[in-house]
Amino acid sequence: MQKDNLYAKRRQLSAIKNAVVSLNYGRMSPCAGAAIIAGMAAAVVAGPALQLGLTVAFGTGVATTVLSYVFFKFPKSWAEVVDKRLADYEPVDHAAYALLHERTKAYGGLELRAMFEWLDSENTAVKSSTPVRPVGTGKRFISKDVSGIREPKE
Repeated sequence: MQKDNLYAKRRQLSAIKNAVVSLNYGRMSPCAGAAIIAGMAAAVVAGPALQLGLTVAFGTGVATTVLSYVFFKFPKSWAEVVDKRLADYEPVDHAAYALLHERTKAYGGLELRAMFEWLDSENTAVKSSTPVRPVGTGKRFISKDVSGIREPKE
């Protein structure tokens, strides 16, 4: 596996793991987080910036939050995020990926235990596909002084 491809695999696996952990801990969905931030921004603009009063600022913030949640195109749950990332992922360990697929179908959705087992298996497969450097290659060059500072010989 090439170095760039290996780096991309590690990033994808990290993104999948972060989404699975967020799902596991019941963290706020990306859509809900974005909607709350939009609502807070609207409240700040309506309140202190435009000086429309506390009631109007609060109402504007709540309305913006609700409308943003309904109309934003962000995923409404972490399960959606995991599903999309898994569908886009091209595995190194095809057998483990197929097993995860079978377990997900049998369970009727994402099962966290199966996800964590697959992540461990896939991370191991990616690490084992790292190209091994030949022993002794470049040692003389690595130890060469290239600073340009030469001490005078006595």
